[in-house]
Amino acid sequence: MIAYDMCPLFCQCIKSNPKIKGKSVILYAELFLLFVAEEATTIYDSTETNLVALRRTIYLTIQSSLDFEECAHKLLKLELKPGQEVNN
Repeated sequence: MIAYDMCPLFCQCIKSNPKIKGKSVILYAELFLLFVAEEATTIYDSTETNLVALRRTIYLTIQSSLDFEECAHKLLKLELKPGQEVNN
């Protein structure tokens, strides 16, 4: 049995919706939990790993170049995706 006390939003939806009162509450509970699980699994990467890797690549490219022309040529060969430009 699902503990309905754990989700006050679900209980409020059940009480306020007259269509649900006479029907299978368990079915609606399962659908609600699936919806909440889908919303909760969205993962946002706030570590900026891609930005750190891009800065590291640029730094190593500059340090490994013999002169400014080679450096410029290597930096122009980097395939930057839209939004990867460093603005700082």
